[in-house]
Amino acid sequence: MSDENHHSENSEHAPIVNGANPPGVIEQVRELLFGETMEARFSELETRLTELRSDSEHAQASAIDGIGEAIAHLGANIREMSAKRKSA
Repeated sequence: MSDENHHSENSEHAPIVNGANPPGVIEQVRELLFGETMEARFSELETRLTELRSDSEHAQASAIDGIGEAIAHLGANIREMSAKRKSA
């Protein structure tokens, strides 16, 4: 093997300088060790966020319905009070 071939084979890997790990190695190790675990956790979080969003939207719709009913009831009471004043 010539020096050029040896150099090109090793050029894919960053050299270790003064015993330090090349950049990205820690991230690669983390991905290998925790990648699937993190993906599962993110998937669980996404599912939970979707559930919370749905619950929140339903609660908001219910609250809006309640407000609408209260306004309608208030309107009916005001019309009734107005009718009593007109007849008095």
